[in-house]
Amino acid sequence: MKKVLLFSMMIMLITLVPVQTAQARFIPTHFMVLRIGLAERFSARASIDLRNTAIFYGHNYLQSTSGGFTVRPYGSHQAALYDGSLRVRVLDASTQVRDAYGGFIWLEGIAYRGAVEFIRTGGHSITAVNILSIEEYLFSVVPSEMPASWHIEALKAQSVAARTYALHALERGSTHVGFDLCDRVHCQVYRGVEWEHENSTQAVLATAGLAAYFAGELIDAVYFASSGGFTENSENVWLEARPYLRSMPDPHEFEPVIWTRAFSLVELTSLLAQNNHHIGSATGMTIGSTHPSGRVESLVIHGATGQVVLTREEIRTFFSPSPDGSLHSRNFVIGGGHIMPSANVSIFDGLQTFEVLPHGLYGVDSQRTPMIMGDFSIFGTNAHQPVTASGDTIMLSGSGFGHGVGMSQRGAEGMARRGYTFREILAHFYTGITIE
Repeated sequence: MKKVLLFSMMIMLITLVPVQTAQARFIPTHFMVLRIGLAERFSARASIDLRNTAIFYGHNYLQSTSGGFTVRPYGSHQAALYDGSLRVRVLDASTQVRDAYGGFIWLEGIAYRGAVEFIRTGGHSITAVNILSIEEYLFSVVPSEMPASWHIEALKAQSVAARTYALHALERGSTHVGFDLCDRVHCQVYRGVEWEHENSTQAVLATAGLAAYFAGELIDAVYFASSGGFTENSENVWLEARPYLRSMPDPHEFEPVIWTRAFSLVELTSLLAQNNHHIGSATGMTIGSTHPSGRVESLVIHGATGQVVLTREEIRTFFSPSPDGSLHSRNFVIGGGHIMPSANVSIFDGLQTFEVLPHGLYGVDSQRTPMIMGDFSIFGTNAHQPVTASGDTIMLSGSGFGHGVGMSQRGAEGMARRGYTFREILAHFYTGITIE
């Protein structure tokens, strides 16, 4: 039987948890260095052009040239510095190279702060590693991860989250060989000096040394682009339940991502084969279960000779071989109609009145139990979410972008635009933290 929702202002709103005011644990991060593997552009290369005309290497050995240098593999474990065809120096893995005049290091057309090393990670190739302070690293990470045109308080929140993520990575130990983090999205996006912007640099400097802690320990400050209305518990995406990564409403989200994907049965059959599932031709798709946040917990692909049950993030990655790649999020329904831009709800959160889409908001049932609104009526429009489909083409209608755990970047921007500070933003998305 459909539950009756008491909708007259009985919506559970954001409760801003005050950040504890313990004595600040300022970290002198300007003196802490990170080793960033430049895996996006300068990994496993046969050669790397170094366009500086004067460099220091090792213990301040000066080397000059009129046309720049080239670094190539040398022997089985080293790299060598060449001026044209002339080998001028053999570089050990720990030999740092920096600009002789204190400027940037130019790897081909890309400028980096600090110094670089060239490591051998196997085979006949080299990988460049950028060595710089955490704050200098954040000058590029923050605008690479969040638009620099966004509100300064959102940029500050992103700065603290990114700094905490990097410090936590140093603390737990690297999963990479030869460097702490890479420059790709699964670590944090880092693009060098080119992406730096005065707005984001201001946010980094304004929060310098600040990080987020839970029970005295650095948190794993994961973040993502868009929640579509609600964040997710960590154990519903990965395996470990973390007390500071709890599902939270995100009604302030700025321009939430709304998406649709269509898959023919022929495409689904191909995806089954590419994912090594052998159940014959695809015949349909069913949502098996959902989390309280509304995200799909299990997705069933039906075939002529059986079925495949996908869970957690494999629901998204199952579709990665398709032309448009993985699903943007697990916040979707099969069919259409759960995104209703014409049916906004006005909510007062204690500071101001604002309008949000109803999807993903809390209501209460007839027993006054909080619940996600999956079935409800607004202005006479039924918003029941369909969960099964079959036929020649199956449509997925969704919202949000990313894994859904931790800080929603679009949620942070929406909160900042409504007057919340970076501390309030972080305290909302990371439960029970202190910022020190």
